[in-house]
Amino acid sequence: GMGSDGSREMLELKNQGSLTLAQSEETCAVYGMPRAAVEIGAACGVDSPEGMAATINECLVHRRAAS
Repeated sequence: GMGSDGSREMLELKNQGSLTLAQSEETCAVYGMPRAAVEIGAACGVDSPEGMAATINECLVHRRAAS
């Protein structure tokens, strides 16, 4: 995306305990939406799409192990 669409909602999700990730500037064609999320503190982490996939997978593995 190119604007701040969703950044406030992403912050709300983070504040409720959700894992929120933003794509890194280096891997974006347009860094608009990720930048807006990062600037307001809505992202728990910033990474490449591959890095985000690994983070999500790790969270799922730990979640399964805990249950």
